Amino acid sequence: MHRLRAVGIRVAIDHSDATYNQAKTGFAAGVSFATHLFNAMSPLVSREPEDHRRPVRGPEIYCNIISDGLHVNRANVRNAKRIKGDHLVLVIDVTASTGAENIDRFIFASETIYYRHDLCTDGRGTFSGSALTMIEVAHNNVEYAGIALDEALRMAALYPAQAIGVDARLGTLTVGKIANLSTFIPAIIKSAKLSFTAKKFGHERVSDDTERTDPDRQAILTLLNN
Repeated sequence: MHRLRAVGIRVAIDHSDATYNQAKTGFAAGVSFATHLFNAMSPLVSREPEDHRRPVRGPEIYCNIISDGLHVNRANVRNAKRIKGDHLVLVIDVTASTGAENIDRFIFASETIYYRHDLCTDGRGTFSGSALTMIEVAHNNVEYAGIALDEALRMAALYPAQAIGVDARLGTLTVGKIANLSTFIPAIIKSAKLSFTAKKFGHERVSDDTERTDPDRQAILTLLNN
């Protein structure tokens, strides 16, 4: 692990059944990230704190979380955000069902995965990925977790870049950075109907049947200018 860190590779703990002390040893050795917070991790018991208590409480540890309302209860998303602040990152854990039409199953790692009611499971009923897009996850954070729009967008763009050490090139719209841009119409959030727009060279294309309120517009401008 020390050798990985020495060449700039970020090391994460992922779906772990490690004990609390084992997890502490891993973080002390250089683990800086926890993947899919709360999912497939040991539960809390009175005499053995679960391993994900360390990344949740450790201010230096980044965590990503699947905020689809299925993998993690939305109350736990709010709690994690309150504790982690700018070290909580959105992740979508996409599968073949994401954005697809008329699909009820697909093959992943030689196993059939079933897609029903926005949920992907294997034949045993075990969660097997998500069907959400990043825009939908950001919407969930605003609509159900009470997170401000500009902060939800940072969780989807800036904080992930910081977590893996590429924020000098990605994560914000700044002179000299790579211009990877995806914007959406915030007014549509209120009806849970999501829509994409395009922004290129400072010009924005918005469909005629949408309307953006000033606070929503300011939220995106805040994100893009920070």
